[in-house]
Amino acid sequence: MPVIAHIGSVVTVTPSDEIQVVSGPGKHEFIADRSPFAMKVAGFIEEKGKVIGVYGDVVSGHERYRGLIATLLTRLDNSDWTRDNHSAAAFKVGRNPARPNGKHAVSHPDGTDIDGFPYILRFGSIDSRIGSEPLVNSANEAFQESQHTFIQRLAQRIEQPESDKIADSLADCVEVMRMWRFFGGDPAGSAVVGPFSERAQFPWVKAEDIDRLQRALVTFIQNYPHHPQLCRAVHALCYLAAPETKSLLIQVLRDCLCRDSSALYQTILALEALGDNLYGPRSSTSCNEVERNEQVAREYLSSQPDLP
Repeated sequence: MPVIAHIGSVVTVTPSDEIQVVSGPGKHEFIADRSPFAMKVAGFIEEKGKVIGVYGDVVSGHERYRGLIATLLTRLDNSDWTRDNHSAAAFKVGRNPARPNGKHAVSHPDGTDIDGFPYILRFGSIDSRIGSEPLVNSANEAFQESQHTFIQRLAQRIEQPESDKIADSLADCVEVMRMWRFFGGDPAGSAVVGPFSERAQFPWVKAEDIDRLQRALVTFIQNYPHHPQLCRAVHALCYLAAPETKSLLIQVLRDCLCRDSSALYQTILALEALGDNLYGPRSSTSCNEVERNEQVAREYLSSQPDLP
């Protein structure tokens, strides 16, 4: 079973978000390309006797990666790439291996230096398995016991909001819902930032965790319909796209008209995630188009039955 930190291992990297391509000093662009690429491990980066990164030639993937060297750097606490075959990593792909500079953690975009341009960086999941080999991820194993308690605490913070914590708690909830929708709850495949609401790691989320957070979000929205963080709560429901939340979202849409343009826009997106085509054939939308969004909301509400 090939592990990540093994000379000759072929590691597949799947970006979890837009990739950043740096073409020169102060020149960069973000590209919405999550297509995977693979690299062959040729060397290790160590710190205090522990492997914190690997590097090697890119062997497959989009043309932009070809002929370059990929450096993968650990992102999850308790990772052990000498036994893991699946994990999360920061990556930099350029003409030379990236080097830790001591200014930040190696997983930070500015935590390593790389010579020359262009180079490509971002975060993603990595996998060195062959075929249907069982997954080994030390970081996930380390916090499995505490994962559900994190969700419980997060749900309680949302249901019983404190002014200095609710924004971070809802931001964490949005990230959990994103992990669930796109990566089946796997934090190695999706966590980009956070958690913010406490010093912890995102857990490997299960269906019962999502149910608990959905109940907390519904409670928050019902109890605090004019809360300044309403938009974030609706954003989380947008990722969830649960049909049973539709009536609540319609109520929020009606209540936000001429009052909360950000929450109104996010609610439109949440309803569209449920399959209702509010914007029609338009290819782009914006929170800043307040009058247009209110018109779209009114037209949609006129077609809906009055709710009690």
